[in-house]
Amino acid sequence: MTRRFSSLNWRDALYSAVRQAPGGVGAAAVFLSDRRAVTIHPESLRRKLTGGEQLDLDIAFLLTEWLEELADCRESARDWLIAAAQQGGLSVVEMPPEPEGGFTNEAGALNEKALKAAAELGQMCSAITGTTADGKVTFEEREMVVAKARDLIVLCFRIIRNVTRWHRKEVSV
Repeated sequence: MTRRFSSLNWRDALYSAVRQAPGGVGAAAVFLSDRRAVTIHPESLRRKLTGGEQLDLDIAFLLTEWLEELADCRESARDWLIAAAQQGGLSVVEMPPEPEGGFTNEAGALNEKALKAAAELGQMCSAITGTTADGKVTFEEREMVVAKARDLIVLCFRIIRNVTRWHRKEVSV
């Protein structure tokens, strides 16, 4: 039986990000060996990432650094940190970088985000009603509802950042 990896489990999220990187676990093992001057075999790394052996936090952070250096992997590089926080009862939101100097039209950008938030809320509600229709929740449904909720949460934090930046601009004039 094929094992399912959950984006909501920190170890699974890190393993999935490493597997999807160019060269996968083998390339990650080479990076770690070069970086730490201690050889690590790809299968040993795979066991660490899948829970068969102890995984040092240092290795997890080094792998994050490696993933962030790879253009195709930046987006998933910190997913494991978000999942780890969630497993510990904390909420963490990764925010996209703020535009330098903000938007020329902060009001327009804020309105655009409000409309997008309404659409995101609709998608999340649709995912929830689809999930609750039969009174059960599947692995896939859980993943989808959480992803939609996180998208909305990030957008809400961007709205807060946007209106705060706009207010700072107004006050400094």
